[in-house]
Amino acid sequence: MKRQDGTTMRVTRCDAGVVKITDRDRSALRWISDQYAARVDTLAWVLGRLRGEQDCLGDKTVWRLVDRWRRAGLAERQSVIMGEPAWVTTTASARALVGSPWAHWRVSASQLAHVHAVGEVRELIHRRRADLRWVCERELRSTQAREGRHGEHLADGLVILANDKRIAIEVELTAKTHERTQRIIDGLVEHESPMRSGTSSQIGLDVR
Repeated sequence: MKRQDGTTMRVTRCDAGVVKITDRDRSALRWISDQYAARVDTLAWVLGRLRGEQDCLGDKTVWRLVDRWRRAGLAERQSVIMGEPAWVTTTASARALVGSPWAHWRVSASQLAHVHAVGEVRELIHRRRADLRWVCERELRSTQAREGRHGEHLADGLVILANDKRIAIEVELTAKTHERTQRIIDGLVEHESPMRSGTSSQIGLDVR
């Protein structure tokens, strides 16, 4: 902008320094909150899918996005296990922004392998079937508590297809006997409220 004397005047935009949050940001932050946390290598695939890409995003692009969330007070980054990728969790501000009812999850090293495996399975399923809704374990747990069914085994996730078919997902890091697996699956079918309408089936995934 020119002053009256002909010299140039620098103008600062009123929104300078403000982090603009997109619908893709909201979707990614809700995904992270639903799954407790996201390891950055899995998050790279989630972000790629949300952009409509077949491949994952590059490391630099992912970290730019994560840093942008951090500047906005929406995410935290933690390196937990030496030699493994870092983890991203959401803040209370992020959860309020995306309408997530879940409490903050304190990263626990003993649970990270399972959280990572379930996140990987969810992303793989989303990439193969775009017509589904994933019901996360946190939602299943909330339903269980609301109905007073404390202590029952929970599925790691529930897939609801467009035709209303429901599929309980059980992700295994350690081998269980066939009999124990069948008992778990039978219990899921009998008690899991989101499975009480439509046809249902179950998938047990060994990701060792």
